[in-house]
Amino acid sequence: MLVSLALIVSLNVSLTSCGDDEPNYPERPERPESPDKPEEPEEPEEPEEPETPDSPETPDSPDNPDNPENPDNPENPEDPDNPEDPENPEDPENPDNPETPADPDTPGGSHDTHLYVDLALPSGTLWATCNVGAETPEDYGDYFAWGETEGYRSGKKNFAWSTYQWCEGSENTLTKYCVNSRYGYDGFTDNKTELDAEDDAAYANWGPGWRMPTWEQLKELEQQCRWTWVTQNGVNGYQVTSTRNRESIFLPAAGWRFNFALGYAGTDGSYLSRTLDVAEYSTSRTSISAWALTFYSDYVFWGSNVRFHGRSVRPVRSSAN
Repeated sequence: MLVSLALIVSLNVSLTSCGDDEPNYPERPERPESPDKPEEPEEPEEPEEPETPDSPETPDSPDNPDNPENPDNPENPEDPDNPEDPENPEDPENPDNPETPADPDTPGGSHDTHLYVDLALPSGTLWATCNVGAETPEDYGDYFAWGETEGYRSGKKNFAWSTYQWCEGSENTLTKYCVNSRYGYDGFTDNKTELDAEDDAAYANWGPGWRMPTWEQLKELEQQCRWTWVTQNGVNGYQVTSTRNRESIFLPAAGWRFNFALGYAGTDGSYLSRTLDVAEYSTSRTSISAWALTFYSDYVFWGSNVRFHGRSVRPVRSSAN
């Protein structure tokens, strides 16, 4: 496989884990009152009244849809067994899960079930626990060319300039994200250096609230965490542990795709940013490459990678969402 790397900054990574300290679990909202002890402002001295057959407050009365003690009433806001209860967000099956599901009130929407970890980074960035296209942290997930939202698992098998969405078949016919007219189709430039949301694989596949990281966010992850090469559930990769709160994420060594082949899976990994490489000192500002964080088993480095390669995407979201 040919890999274009205009800038490589080696990082000596520690291969020592940071211990087995108990993680600080996020605070859970209080569970609503038990239905065994409902509020009875009219008759507090007679809690057994609802069981009286002749009582107008009986739970069997069809004329009493608002009875708060009727466990069969779908409008009962205090019934913890009601799946539509908005006051019962706590997960009864795993109350100690430190991986926090996306808040349904955020732009991710009520159906956003993707998990994230707060690594207590200075920027407040929250990192997803899985790659786009993955079901578990160890799953490699999908592979995307930079700026494309349909990956290998969506049917793209050949990763090359001839199949790349934002050119006319070659590196000097770019049609989007171009700052150098020599590489734009018929001299095209738009001076865009970060992906629009509609061209962001994280946003397009996971929804609003999720984005591919900027190169600054990837750099922060690299510098503010301890990187330990591990084998997790039979999969090689890096455990990336915060030096601030000791929470961690796992990045599998998923390799990357070039033409029809997958290379280096199990030994290397490469994670895309949403930032075009337009540094003055790299590739003469050609616009044909984008920044990615790449790793081998013994070190992590920055790479300016050709846009058509198929690489992994690990989404992020902001704590301000």
